[in-house]
Amino acid sequence: MRLQHLSLTTDPGLEDVALDELRELAGPTVAGVLRPDGRAGHLRVEGEGDLLGSALRMRSIHHIVRPIAEFAVPDAEPLRAIRSAIAEIAPAIPEFGPVEATFRVTCARSGDHPFTSEQVEREAGAGVRDALPRAVRLKGMDVEVRCDVRGDRAQVGVQLTGRSLSRRPGVYRPHTSLRANVAWAMLALAHLDAPPTRLLDPFVGAGTILSEAAARWPQVGLFGSDREARTATGARQNLGDRAEIREGDARRLGQVWPDHTFDLLVTNPPFGHRLAGDADLGSLYRAFLEGAADRAEPGARLVVLAQRRGDFNRALRAVDRWETRHVRMIELGGLYVGLFVLALR
Repeated sequence: MRLQHLSLTTDPGLEDVALDELRELAGPTVAGVLRPDGRAGHLRVEGEGDLLGSALRMRSIHHIVRPIAEFAVPDAEPLRAIRSAIAEIAPAIPEFGPVEATFRVTCARSGDHPFTSEQVEREAGAGVRDALPRAVRLKGMDVEVRCDVRGDRAQVGVQLTGRSLSRRPGVYRPHTSLRANVAWAMLALAHLDAPPTRLLDPFVGAGTILSEAAARWPQVGLFGSDREARTATGARQNLGDRAEIREGDARRLGQVWPDHTFDLLVTNPPFGHRLAGDADLGSLYRAFLEGAADRAEPGARLVVLAQRRGDFNRALRAVDRWETRHVRMIELGGLYVGLFVLALR
């Protein structure tokens, strides 16, 4: 059986989560290299069977690229060299078989170069057209060629995902919504031995965490709350009757959820330095951790994203009701955020 090779992208810090998910879908024999060439948020995988079909079902990644070729970019006339190399590579790309196929070239560049990413895209596109009479289309193209330059190497591939796999449908999507693949990773990193019974997100936002939990554990009871009435309404629009959504302050969970306890809490508190009034993140974290412990069942897990890690660690020490099981750093849009997995003492 033929071995397949793919490159996958995710948020930096979640590469191992993506590899674990692919192995769950495609089998444990899938091999992977995390952060190849030092590229954060990337992994290379190989395996037999329908590896691409399995990758397309993943919920922890953004894009899938099939590697085609790699070549050195010389110091002398680098753009001309890129154009020439792409002209040699293009006829071997199967997606260019139909003469009516349209394309565009996308470049991600790292390192110091005397050219821009846009210049690479333009010259690589010209290289395709030197070899094949194919039309350029910037949106709705049939083929998206990647020509990524890192240092003195160029890597060429075909991006097999037009729309990011982490973009899920939804009616209500505020600008600051948590990425769905990050929500999926938070659930995976809870490392539960069995599916939870009742899951709470007390900073529910658009309901992304609850939506991903519904996909991961179809039988779990889903509960969410938010102090903003508009946000709670938006979450209800996205989740329908699959979840119970209430309006309420995460600092007062005993008042919001007096009739429920939970064996898993997964949430993404605000990243801002200050909230309404005089409540800074430190006091919010302390009140939230205390209230979460009151509504948690024995042995419950709590998974939290916290940008202000110092404030969060001080809150953990002050409350002293949660044991840290796992901490990792992930990068979200240029912000370095701590992902904490806690267990009730």
